[in-house]
Parts: sequence; structure tokens; C-alpha cells
Amino acid sequence: MRNKQQRFSAFYFLYYGASGFLLPYMATYFESRGLSGTEVGLALGLGSLISIFAQPLWSLLSDVYHLRRSALAFACLATAAFSFIFETGQGFAWILALSIGFYITRAPILPLGNALTFGYLERYGKREHYGPLRGWGSLGYALSSLLAGSFLGTLLPHVPAIHGGVLLVLAALVTQIPDTSHEASGSWLEGLRLLPERPTLIVFLLGVALISAPVMTAVSYLAVFMEDLSAPGWLIGLTISSQAFLEIPFMQITPRLITRFRTQTLFMLGLALTPVRWLLLALIHDPAFVLPAQILHSTAIVSLLVIGASLMDEQLPPRWRATGQGLYLMVVMGLGPSLGLLAAGAIYERFGMRMVWTSFIFVALLGLVITAAALKRLSPSDAPAAPA
Repeated sequence: MRNKQQRFSAFYFLYYGASGFLLPYMATYFESRGLSGTEVGLALGLGSLISIFAQPLWSLLSDVYHLRRSALAFACLATAAFSFIFETGQGFAWILALSIGFYITRAPILPLGNALTFGYLERYGKREHYGPLRGWGSLGYALSSLLAGSFLGTLLPHVPAIHGGVLLVLAALVTQIPDTSHEASGSWLEGLRLLPERPTLIVFLLGVALISAPVMTAVSYLAVFMEDLSAPGWLIGLTISSQAFLEIPFMQITPRLITRFRTQTLFMLGLALTPVRWLLLALIHDPAFVLPAQILHSTAIVSLLVIGASLMDEQLPPRWRATGQGLYLMVVMGLGPSLGLLAAGAIYERFGMRMVWTSFIFVALLGLVITAAALKRLSPSDAPAAPA
């Protein structure tokens, strides 16, 4: 078991390690290619928005036909290909097309990886141990984003290719991860009815979308904000990487927290401070003070991507595990961020980053109210039991 568990740790380390090289600096990379603020927002937001429609299809297909591991390996290879082609793109239209392809193929990697991980852990009665495995992803993200930020002037033109190279290694690793073919399968019709039969779950996902929109948008725009404050490259890299370093201890203690407290309570506690973060960023003028504010990002990420993923896994039968993760991450990393990126690009170009952070305060507050109301009615009983 230990050897197989290490493969899942390596999966998250490589996936988030690749992401750390590219995602925090993607807006900066597009700016270096001559795109305006609005064009950067469109390239980031439209790609993410269009991937929303692809992600549930990827997950549903993998659940119905038991293709989780095969689909995951293919998605890694396809995303790597788009990453390599980025450096050859010229002009906004070409970069926009590549961005859309990149987000469509990248969208299923994490939900499929989560589905395989939860399936493996449930087989051994250790589903609450997802956090420590995911913690390796935080370490990979921290190290890669720190390296990229420290040498941003040199590495910036090549961050897409570095991302693609790591994903090739990840694709090879995926072939060695245990599959979940032992689980029962469902029909296309049953899969399409998952959300319509669970209206409370829809409201919950709406609230999560509003909370995640600022959180995930900040990943792309924090480097831009710090550059506007004339921060040196090493400070930008340290600030971005610190958020992931801070996630690691939180993730290590999640098994104990989940066994002692309700998942819903932990989820809301980690997200309740997000409006405070946006207020602090709106008031900061010295880039050195951005660093301590990052601890609030870490608690939000642990809630959204660890506690929230576990919470979503409780709501649907195991045979729809990939579909459930796909729907949840479609909202957290697709719908929310795409709307946030589109809005942030337009607001930033006209009013600057302080207005972006200020608008995030009100979006996050609305999301918290909606999510809290849904959680009062949401429970594992919303998930019909799987047939024997």
C-alpha cells in the first residue's frame, strides 16, 4: 500500500509543480507577448469558461466507461502539447486559441486524479487521508513558483515549455497509478440527472463559484499587482510560493480535523476570512506586506481544494466519483475563475488592481451567505445509496 500511496503523492507533486511554473505568471507571460489588460483577461477567462463545458463531459465519460486512468494520461499528454506550442504563438487570436485548447485539455486532470485518489483511499478505509497526499502538491507548487519567480526575467519566455515537460513525466506516472475499475458503473441518463435531482447541491455550487472566483483569479493577478508596486522578482516568487508552503501544515492535520469536526464546519471556517484578505490587499501600498496576507489564501485553498473535495465526494455514490469531482472543480477552477478573470481584466485596465480587490470583497461576502444557507440543508443523505 505504501508504494502505491507514494505514487499518488508524486502525482500531486508533479501536477502542482508544473502549475507553479506557469499559472501564477500566465498573465505576466501574456503581457510580455504584447497583450493588453483586456486581452489578457480574455485569454485567461475565455479559455477557462469554455473548459467548463468540456470538464463534466470528460468526467462523465470516464465514469460510464471506466476510463479514469486512460483519460487522465491522455489529458496530461494533450495539455503538454499545447504548452509547448505556446512559445510559437504570435498575436492575440493565436494565443487565445491556444489558451482555449490548453484549458480544455487541462480541465479533467485534477478531477480524474482526485477520483482515483478517493477511490484508492476508500478501498482501505482512509478517505480522510486525502489532505496529506494533496500536501505534496502544495510543496511542488511552492518550490516551482519560488524558482520561477526568483528567475522570472530569465525563465518567463520558457515557463509554458517547462510546464509541458513536467506534464510528460506526469503522464508516464499516471500509467502506474492504481485504477478503480472495481466500482459499479452508471448510465448516461443517470449521470445527466445528478444535479437536477439535487437542487440544494446546485445552490451550494453557486455559492462556491462566487467564493472561488476571487481566490483563483488572485493566483493569476498577484504577480501583476506586485509588479505594479515595483516589487523585485525574488519577493514576487517568495510571496507566491509562501501560500503553498503555508498550506502544507494545514493539509497534514486535516485527517485529525475531519475525524473530530463536521466537514461543513471546517469548510466554512477556512473560507470565512477571504473577504478580509481582499480588504488587506486593497489597502496595501508596500509589496512587503503582501507576504503576510498570503496565509489567508492558504486557508481558503485548503478549504476549497481539500475539505471541499472531500465534502463533494460525500454527496454522490462512488460510481459517480469522477463526475462529482468534475462538477465541483468545474465550479472552483472553471466557472468561478473564468468569470473572475474576465471581470478582473476589464477592471484592472480601467481602474487598477485596488478596485479589483475591493470588488472581490462584496463577491466573497455574497458567496459566503449562499454557501452557508445551502450547507444547512446539504448532507450525505442527498446522495442515493449505490446499488449492491
